[in-house]
Amino acid sequence: MTNAKKALLQVNGAYFWLSVLESCFQVGYFAYLISILGSVSQANWLQFIFWTSMFIFEIPTGFITDRIGAKKSLILAAFGRMGAFLLFFFGAHMPELLVLGHILAGVSLTFFTGVFSLQLKQFAANHSIEIDYSKATKQGAVFRNFGLIIGTFIGFIIIKFFNIQYLWIASIFLSLILVGHVGVFWQSFPGQPLHVYGHVRESISILRTNTTLLRGLILNACLLFGTLGILTNWIPIFVPALESTPELLSISVIAVAAIKIFAAVVPLPRFWNKSEFLLGTLGVVLIGAGLSLGVAQIVLFILSLCLITGCEILIRGQILNELPEKHAGILSSIQSLLENLVGALAFGVLGVLTGVRSVPFSWFLSGVFLVAVAGIMCAWVGAVRNKARES
Repeated sequence: MTNAKKALLQVNGAYFWLSVLESCFQVGYFAYLISILGSVSQANWLQFIFWTSMFIFEIPTGFITDRIGAKKSLILAAFGRMGAFLLFFFGAHMPELLVLGHILAGVSLTFFTGVFSLQLKQFAANHSIEIDYSKATKQGAVFRNFGLIIGTFIGFIIIKFFNIQYLWIASIFLSLILVGHVGVFWQSFPGQPLHVYGHVRESISILRTNTTLLRGLILNACLLFGTLGILTNWIPIFVPALESTPELLSISVIAVAAIKIFAAVVPLPRFWNKSEFLLGTLGVVLIGAGLSLGVAQIVLFILSLCLITGCEILIRGQILNELPEKHAGILSSIQSLLENLVGALAFGVLGVLTGVRSVPFSWFLSGVFLVAVAGIMCAWVGAVRNKARES
């Protein structure tokens, strides 16, 4: 086995276990919140708290990741998530603990930021090898969605034969498996003796000069803002009886993962191999999903999942290819900072919209937003090219 394949398997193996962990509790996560808080709107506001906490702590933890290394950062994140899962477990009887749990979960999740990119970059640098980051992104999507299927099945078994509350205990055990995998298989690379101000200043300078990286970060943030509604709020639309029909919910989640694996494996047609065009197409499909009903809405929802996966692979592959090794952690944190900001804004907007209008109406508005972003980015790319020709 080549060193490049070895690096991808080590990193994506951890990615797989993280996906199993996340999807295990995600099976019943939204249902759990709704059962305690009483409405989709209240659940979205709790998500707002979660994303806001990530936004606040993203840059400090990104600096820590660059300083202590990817392996230690990931292990620290896993133990933080375990604490959050305990708060979720006891939050069934004390809803206030859910707020604390979401804050801790948000802070812990920021320690995951950039660890996979940083580990690949450091492995490549230390072993003097080249890694195809486009291939790494596609393989990561397959591992992630395969983990989603396994985790969903585990979550279904727990909900069906035990209690939805025990998802959090299972998540703690899965976190320990993730820690074990990283502890055994990940190579530990020395951290960097960095100074906060200088490191952040260098990272901002890189963004100012690397327009490809900056464009990728902006597109990624806009994609997240425009798709969070359909990626999280589809469950109450297609699976309204959340706790009484765990079979239907689990089958639906597994079907979503299978669709994403298919979209990751099948190569994009050449005329769709432009992120702006793909984003605009996704926007049109979301507009249709928001305006349609019944079978047509389901078909457009499936198509939107394929397009979202294609956009993620294309945009994140471009970002990963542009990340310098020394600044991979903090630049990934800047990426996540943008994601957390738009995530908090998105769930704030969803909290308002789903309180006064239907969920599909939010999909319609998301589609309009993505079409507008695609048009603006096309204009920006054209202006940059014209400026380059003139010079």
